[in-house]
Amino acid sequence: MLKSFYVKSGGLLATFSCLLLAGCGGGGSSSSLPSGATGSSPVVPASIEYFDRGTGNLTGKVVYDYSTADLLRSRYLSPGEDGLWDTGDDTESLFLECEYIAHEEGDSALPRQRFLPVHAIARSPTGAAALAESGQPDGEAMYCPSLDDHRVTREEYCTGARCPHGNGGYRMVLSREREGSVVTDSQTLTAYQDGLEDGLLGQSQQTTITLDEEGRPETIEVDVLETDFASGMLADACETGSNAALETLQYRSCKLLDETVRYTYADNSVEREVDYYHGYVFNHTEHSMRTLDRELNTYTVEIDKDFISGAPSPMVVVYQFNARDQVTGYTTRKAGEDGLLDTADDVVIPGPTYEWLADGKPKSTWQAPGDEGVHYQHDAKGRVLTATFYPDASGKPLIKHDFAYAGDRLQKEELFKPRSAEDPALVLTRRTSYRAAVAGFPAGFNAEGLQYFSNATLSGLVRRFDLP
Repeated sequence: MLKSFYVKSGGLLATFSCLLLAGCGGGGSSSSLPSGATGSSPVVPASIEYFDRGTGNLTGKVVYDYSTADLLRSRYLSPGEDGLWDTGDDTESLFLECEYIAHEEGDSALPRQRFLPVHAIARSPTGAAALAESGQPDGEAMYCPSLDDHRVTREEYCTGARCPHGNGGYRMVLSREREGSVVTDSQTLTAYQDGLEDGLLGQSQQTTITLDEEGRPETIEVDVLETDFASGMLADACETGSNAALETLQYRSCKLLDETVRYTYADNSVEREVDYYHGYVFNHTEHSMRTLDRELNTYTVEIDKDFISGAPSPMVVVYQFNARDQVTGYTTRKAGEDGLLDTADDVVIPGPTYEWLADGKPKSTWQAPGDEGVHYQHDAKGRVLTATFYPDASGKPLIKHDFAYAGDRLQKEELFKPRSAEDPALVLTRRTSYRAAVAGFPAGFNAEGLQYFSNATLSGLVRRFDLP
């Protein structure tokens, strides 16, 4: 999570995601369920069923196993080539496994540092679009949920021959050592294709974190030890400076092998300097600052350089939040042609707004055809029954979530999407079943996706600034 703080408006879909996914599936106990959906009892995913949009047939199923302490197991079951269940060619393959180790006394509670070789893809516009389309990790977030007082030592995803999202997967092994005020994080990624290890795609990095007297990061140095062939070639080609055309073609940023971060702390602000490199050749230093003002209920992020070119490009983003620390909106101000902020040619970009009810639940932003936004329906207990996303003024929904309850806890969630580009009728594509929460595992974690921190809560914004 050593990510430079660049702001993506995300449009209406991002707003919908962060409202529907309470906490946006963030680390710790953040939930992938809508606020108020779980009733009074916490739950965890028990299974996921996948359905074909054209036929409605069940095409695969993920089953979760919580029976072993400090280990989350899940398996993907499919009907095999004959398409029929309970026949001889049914298959079972690893979906997601997360192995944890308890923090030792005095161990640092620092978050896992983002994986620079992969995050370089997210820093390229074409790479970011490809990651968003595929739902693959971006080097910052993990599939494994965070456990209190534990850290992940192994994340293994779709390393078997079959997977609901294609046949490519990986194993990430993480280790941490501490000597005095210095913490060394190591991450090694092994790639898999069709269930076999692909040595050409292996990547690893080592991160050295120096802590101050209060246990906060003072400096962070990221050194990529091994990367894939394409990234290595790009790093060599980028030694003389940023090449936007080449980065777009290669789906990754030139800034992918080295990075150094320095922090300075004040009562209500944190200042950060980041040295960026093309390969291992220094490119530029970016200065940024975040400031929290509890009296005005604002969280302000200031940045002085353009990430791609390193040229001066002052920008300030001001987030507003309510008494529950829920973000209600934000505004981005960029310097105009004079290169200075707070002058007449500033460019002001309003971000999406987030609307909340008095009890903290998301408020519907769609009321009638022609509106853009999300429409929520609740039961007599105030729990979300449906959440429907309308992306434009056509009146045709793009996504709908239905929720069902058993007693005081969530029982299942069903996801509906258009049958095809030509047929906008919503059909069932996924059903997630839930069970009572298991001791030690976070309730309501995102069963299928990445565990992001939310842009709709103050705590999520703070965590996205690299700090615990």
